[in-house]
Amino acid sequence: MSDENEMNEVVKELIDEVKKMNNRIKALEAENSSLKKAVDDPSMLMRKHGWISFTTPHADETYDPLNRNDEVEQSSVGPFAGTGDMITKSKSRHDEIQEWEDAERQMQSR
Repeated sequence: MSDENEMNEVVKELIDEVKKMNNRIKALEAENSSLKKAVDDPSMLMRKHGWISFTTPHADETYDPLNRNDEVEQSSVGPFAGTGDMITKSKSRHDEIQEWEDAERQMQSR
């Protein structure tokens, strides 16, 4: 009887070990599959490691402060959209100071 109990214990341990190995094999196969997909799509692997994808706007989507493209009307879109008033010196220094003082007075009156 003692031999049978020992054999049963050994068989149970072997079965547990085989189950653990099967679980590890399944985990490795899943990881291998995701790595194969990452070879085709590297952005997935980069996202997994915390990288964020970002695309810069095309040159024609941004405001050109140098007005290098005078013959074509500037259609300002994107993050640098604007009229370009800050770049051109159309106002005198006095006018700019007055504008700032007016803005400060408006902020204080609120």
